[in-house]
Amino acid sequence: MGIYDYTEFIAGQRANDVRHLVRGLRTRSVFNEHRWLRTQLRRAANSSCTSIVEGYGKFYPREFARYLEISKGSLKEIIDHLPDVVGLGLASAEEATEIRRLARRGCKAIVGLILYLESLPQERVEELRRLGQRARAKRNRAEPPRNPGNPREPSGTPGNPREPPGTPR
Repeated sequence: MGIYDYTEFIAGQRANDVRHLVRGLRTRSVFNEHRWLRTQLRRAANSSCTSIVEGYGKFYPREFARYLEISKGSLKEIIDHLPDVVGLGLASAEEATEIRRLARRGCKAIVGLILYLESLPQERVEELRRLGQRARAKRNRAEPPRNPGNPREPSGTPGNPREPPGTPR
């Protein structure tokens, strides 16, 4: 058995819980006077989740661990801002305590996952690399051909007909 979706990681679940609680705080009108804090909380909350997702997509344990460290740092940043949030009267002490509790649980789960990734034997790391390479090769074969006029868009997409404009039919 294994994890086939990043949402199955407890670390990601806790980071997402924190993001939702922070989002609820940020929508309060009292935060309009403290845009710097609202922006910091938004960025840290989003980064804590997206770093886990991005790291999971790397296939390489060391790279995944590096992204997990970034996620942990973002959760720590949120914890660091909570005294300001309470001190400025933007949230209650109980709300801050709940966010802190979930963020700490997320950090603990992240550390456990990092320790696991770092403990993998070299043979398993090589196997994961091969799986990643195969998955990328398969994905590349499945992609439609690129439009020569715009290599970022597949041919045949709206605004990108298969034939260049003016081609006789």
